[in-house]
Amino acid sequence: MRSKAEALARRICREVVRQQASRHMLWISIEDLTVAGRDRKLIDAALKWAEQQGWLTAGGEPAHSVILTEDGRRIGGRAGK
Repeated sequence: MRSKAEALARRICREVVRQQASRHMLWISIEDLTVAGRDRKLIDAALKWAEQQGWLTAGGEPAHSVILTEDGRRIGGRAGK
């Protein structure tokens, strides 16, 4: 069974891919992630988990934006696009 942090990390990757496709941006503001909700502890746990998996890099402390790696783009569904 996946943890809540892992499930949210996967949703964040999908949302970042979606937003990058429509805006052609590399860094996406966490505030713009509709899947993240407002539970900052869960968001931070998901971002940390995703960073440990090599899916994304979070910018700032606390994190305010994210950029996906190629692995993160695969998780999000758009590798190489």
